[in-house]
Amino acid sequence: MLTVHNLSKSYNLNPILKDVTFSVNAGERVGLIGPNGSGKSTLLRIIVGEERPSGGHVTFTPAAVRVGYLAQGFAADPSLTLGELLHQTIGNPDTLEAELIQLGLALAAAPDRPDLLDAYDQTLSRLNATTPARSTAPSPPSPSTNSPPCSPSARSAAAKRHGWPWR
Repeated sequence: MLTVHNLSKSYNLNPILKDVTFSVNAGERVGLIGPNGSGKSTLLRIIVGEERPSGGHVTFTPAAVRVGYLAQGFAADPSLTLGELLHQTIGNPDTLEAELIQLGLALAAAPDRPDLLDAYDQTLSRLNATTPARSTAPSPPSPSTNSPPCSPSARSAAAKRHGWPWR
């Protein structure tokens, strides 16, 4: 959740924001509209911590919440290809796929660990963002002598969650 409480911002004698208060709950989506010069970008810069308010405060619950913001006039390095820019921003698909396989193995060995499942889902989302044509996770790793033991319940949990063909 994001809470903005009595936020104010002035530049010298020119007030831009005055006593702005609102909350955005988990899962909600909001739009910020207004005329040029009304303080929309200033508010966003304060929320992401790029600028300090003159008064009031911004609170995130939980405190570790991540906020993304793409500034007006975003200028990417012109020497980068689109693929390089995406890899720099989101991650390299080969690296993400290798990480996904390792997380899958760890999840198979410890299916009751929600942190592993969350990490797997986040990595899968990042991988899908790098390769839009991909709609599913890579195939599950084949059992080998180097892989950790995989209990039937672990296979079943992973298969159910990610649509793998294990039974």
